[in-house]
Amino acid sequence: MLPLRVSCEPILEDYIGIYVILYDTLYLIFLLKGFKLMGQYFIIASQIIGWDLVRFAIIYGIFMTGFSQAMFLVFRRTHTQNQFQTPSEAHMGMFIMSVGEFVDIYDTFKDSKHEAMGKIVFVVYMLLVTLLLINMLIAMMADTYHNMAGTKKYWFRQWARIVLMLEEDMCYKSRLQFQEKYSQKMDVPQSRLVFVDRCRQSLK
Repeated sequence: MLPLRVSCEPILEDYIGIYVILYDTLYLIFLLKGFKLMGQYFIIASQIIGWDLVRFAIIYGIFMTGFSQAMFLVFRRTHTQNQFQTPSEAHMGMFIMSVGEFVDIYDTFKDSKHEAMGKIVFVVYMLLVTLLLINMLIAMMADTYHNMAGTKKYWFRQWARIVLMLEEDMCYKSRLQFQEKYSQKMDVPQSRLVFVDRCRQSLK
């Protein structure tokens, strides 16, 4: 950051600052997975974001593409200002409608030459996307929460995983010093591996 400040590159400095802040936030969440108090909730959130939201985004994108292009054709020959003048603006207009801000957009239907068709597309879109897909997303997230909440001591497995990943960035001497603090001494040469394996077996 300091070289960019000296070289008078404020825009690039802002971009890097934004990236660093977001990365540090995600890294903090990753470390908190190993704590019993908050670990389970962060694990559930990561499962929802990494799996449920991806599936929802794919289905939502398919519906969004189809309905946005249909709405673009409805307003194609309209000369007044509207939210569907270009295909890209049509995507944004449909997204705004899906979050409930559709009053101003609905008032522009009267300026279209296909007012009836536009209202039909609007009603079908609101039923399928706003009601059906949003409730389907809530059901998927609830199912993921139920499955993950029933897993006992899953946070402890994440703790062992975090420890192993952090050990990879340490030198051999520092690694042994830290292992003596959280590992149990055993009469085998690979005590750390036996300790982690014992933890995994106890969680099955």
